[in-house]
Amino acid sequence: MNPDDDITGAGMLSPVTNRNTRAFGSAGARARRPRARRGAFTILLSTLLLAPCAPGVAFSDTRVQRVRGIPVIETFTAADYPELHGRDNQFAQDGDGFLYVTDTRAVLEFDGVGFHTLPLARGSYRAVAVDSLDRVFIGAVGRFGYLAPRERGERRYDPLDTLLGPEARARIDPLEIAATDGGVYVLNPSALLRVQPGGGAITEIPAPAGGSFQTMLHDRGRVFVHVKDVGLCELSGDSLSVIRGTEPLADHYFIRELVPLPGAGLLIASEDRGLYRYDGSELRRWNIALSDFVEKHGAMSVKSLPDGGFAVCTYKSGVVLANRDGSIRTVITSDNGLPSDITFGGSFLDREGGLWVSTAEGIARIELSSGIELFNESFGLEGVVKDMARVNGELWFGSTLGLYRAVPGTAGRSARFVPVDSVHGATVRLLRLRNGPYLATNVKLHRLIADPPAAVDVYDQQWTGATAAAADQSGERIAVCGYRHVYIYERTGDHVELNDTLSFPPQAEPIRALIRGDSALWVTIAVGERRERIVSRFELDPGSGRYGAREQVGVEPGAGGGEVLTVTTAAGRLVAGTHAGFYLYRAHERRFAPSARLNDAFDGSPPPIEYAVGDSEGRIWFVRENGGAGCIEPVGDRYRKRAIPDFDNLGVIRALMLEPGDSALWVGLANGRLLRYHVGWSETPSFAIRPAIRRAVIPAEFVDSDGDSVLFGDGRGVDAGGLELAYRFNSLRFHYALPVFGGRLHNEYQTRLLGFNDTWSAWTRESYRDFTDLGEGLYTLEVRARTGDGIVSETITFPFEIHPPWFRTWWAFLLWSVLLAGAVVLIVRWRLAAVQNQRRRLEQLVRVRSEELKRAEEEEKQLLLETERLSTKNKLAATIAHEFNNPLAIIQGMCELIERGKQLPPDDRDRMTRIRNQVTRMHEHVKRLADLEHLHEIPYAGSSTIIDLYAKRERREENSGHEDSSTD
Repeated sequence: MNPDDDITGAGMLSPVTNRNTRAFGSAGARARRPRARRGAFTILLSTLLLAPCAPGVAFSDTRVQRVRGIPVIETFTAADYPELHGRDNQFAQDGDGFLYVTDTRAVLEFDGVGFHTLPLARGSYRAVAVDSLDRVFIGAVGRFGYLAPRERGERRYDPLDTLLGPEARARIDPLEIAATDGGVYVLNPSALLRVQPGGGAITEIPAPAGGSFQTMLHDRGRVFVHVKDVGLCELSGDSLSVIRGTEPLADHYFIRELVPLPGAGLLIASEDRGLYRYDGSELRRWNIALSDFVEKHGAMSVKSLPDGGFAVCTYKSGVVLANRDGSIRTVITSDNGLPSDITFGGSFLDREGGLWVSTAEGIARIELSSGIELFNESFGLEGVVKDMARVNGELWFGSTLGLYRAVPGTAGRSARFVPVDSVHGATVRLLRLRNGPYLATNVKLHRLIADPPAAVDVYDQQWTGATAAAADQSGERIAVCGYRHVYIYERTGDHVELNDTLSFPPQAEPIRALIRGDSALWVTIAVGERRERIVSRFELDPGSGRYGAREQVGVEPGAGGGEVLTVTTAAGRLVAGTHAGFYLYRAHERRFAPSARLNDAFDGSPPPIEYAVGDSEGRIWFVRENGGAGCIEPVGDRYRKRAIPDFDNLGVIRALMLEPGDSALWVGLANGRLLRYHVGWSETPSFAIRPAIRRAVIPAEFVDSDGDSVLFGDGRGVDAGGLELAYRFNSLRFHYALPVFGGRLHNEYQTRLLGFNDTWSAWTRESYRDFTDLGEGLYTLEVRARTGDGIVSETITFPFEIHPPWFRTWWAFLLWSVLLAGAVVLIVRWRLAAVQNQRRRLEQLVRVRSEELKRAEEEEKQLLLETERLSTKNKLAATIAHEFNNPLAIIQGMCELIERGKQLPPDDRDRMTRIRNQVTRMHEHVKRLADLEHLHEIPYAGSSTIIDLYAKRERREENSGHEDSSTD
């Protein structure tokens, strides 16, 4: 069975209210919670908000009271916005939604993110207006001109005062500017100027005889001028005509505003005489009560509101919001939101229905189209509101300090809350039984009486610190959670009696209760020192009228766990809010299970649900545990999320309550304030939602300077861009804005940079994005925005180009190519020269080697010839030696024989010795000649040396000759 189709009750049940009295977002309490439990089923139940009955069900429908609060107000003061310098502001808005504000010393532009000072010369700026061409006309003392858009969305200032002569220029002191199709009118104290539609000429319109210009009023294309001592005049081209019937206004100090009345006629606000109605022929005082109030406090401006009512800015008492018939809704002063009670300058209604007001202490924007009304301490409500109900059509609110009855506002006064003195103690629950309304406080049970407004004790028993109470749908029973007990009361005629008491063991305290349409009693019990929550269910026995045995209810573990924080009913289903989103109760399984249909409304990431209340239409209003609130509503077979942006800044929420008929959701805040939201409120913008890229800068940290370097500033609209940036500017920050002011703090942005990454970024509230170290190339920044209501804007683009670094530019590549070609040529030439040199060296070497070879060959030939000649000589010498050796041997032998003879005389002996010695000497010479034959056979063993054998031999012979001669 699909848990989303599980109908736990019989038929459609009325909505219930759920509350949680513990501190919102208590980190310490959450830190003490156990994170896991072992077993087959993990049950983490915490702070189950089980409200008992359909809240705000009318106890009597004799009349329905309408109590007016104050709208949401956002203030802009110099403390938070240093650009704001002075007061007496005037406002104008262009077609893209940008707001222009004169601020004494400058003209500011507000884009939904912040104020930006326009690049104009310093001066005393007084008036501003925007024409149908989106030209912003600006008037200052001695100067007058306009800002016109440039091609890239930037604007330039074009002066118009140069068209006037010196005397006329000196008289320029613009009080008002009215931009019409027939021209632009500039009101000065002493002159009225008309700029022709083409802007090429200025005409000076004189005041009627005897009169002086006071104020200029602009209504639906018609321009009126209040002329002192004359009356109200209408401009037509360059002429003034007195409006018949307005002569009584001639002596009025200032006519501050002129607005159309419903049906026909004009509402004229006089600063010192109140309000008048002009029907085309006659002037009458309008709505005496409101007119008297305005006359007393001084009218500064009046604006028609989208719902037909009026907003009157007074000099002394803030802003009065009135209905179309002039009856006062509420008065907004410094006590309930304005920076000051004193209003200066003009007021302005922007395209979203927000009223801008200039006060003595800053600017305020009153959100008149959000569907939210606020009740603060100025209404007399004290304590934290815990519950509300209607008693005979009147609204009653129970707080931690007692019971209060709402009284509607009267002329000049806002609504107020009057305490019921007979009630003491903190409200636990406003309950409904068949015999009337009841109030359960932490100590008593009271029956409420509408006339006179009072509370009567109906039971003497006093509880000990009651924390919750519930009544069943039949209106017969009440259950009150006290210390360790649940007291069951049953109606008996016009009284209630204690019928039963459910007791719990020590360290178990019932803290929440809910009686469903099937009469089952659900109780949340805090157990143990850690105050762990257990959910129990008691079944009613129809016979005895008592509740039976207690059964524990489990929770099916889901993604991220299933700790129950709150329970409500919506369209007959029992819905639990947990840390993992929404769960539904499965009756046949007796447990809660995750609901895919409900959680899919959060894009698959449901938040922890702290509070929830369901209505009869199946909507579930919830508060996130981490802050903020919203609603999911059925659409066909699925649910979708409905954002309420103004809820996100409310602070800690203590109670959610639905007004009878589900027409409004009441929110009780921990700071004591009360908020009312119109459940059926739905606003579809009548204008295109379009963001704008405001600036492109190089952050200071990337350029090492005192501030950001602005590359593109004063961005105005769609498809601006075309920047061409040097490579050193490749780290950029883009600022963008969405000029939607209602819930502006919840506007979100999404970007992508085509050429870098085609994926959209996540939605974020940051109104800028950084891109660092981008490479050269063409890029297109795309930006789209989403309002707090979930409306997605169209996408705007911003193309830009980052040039490559100089060494990667085309001319650098050309230079590199030229240098490379030159280098190649040089290298080729060098190599060719080297080859030529090598060739020449080789040729020379070849020549040298050839010559050496030739010489060697010649030398070899010479050596061979010499060798042959020497060989011949050696052979000849050997032959001679051989031939001489034998005779010498014989001679030597004979000499030896002769010497041996004894008959030889001494002289002869001496001669023979000398002969023998000479023979020996000759023998040695012959031996040397024999050795010459073998010289050519000795192997080479070293470096070669050419030996001139003949010279050597000749030297040896000479030496021998010398020896012989010496011997001789």
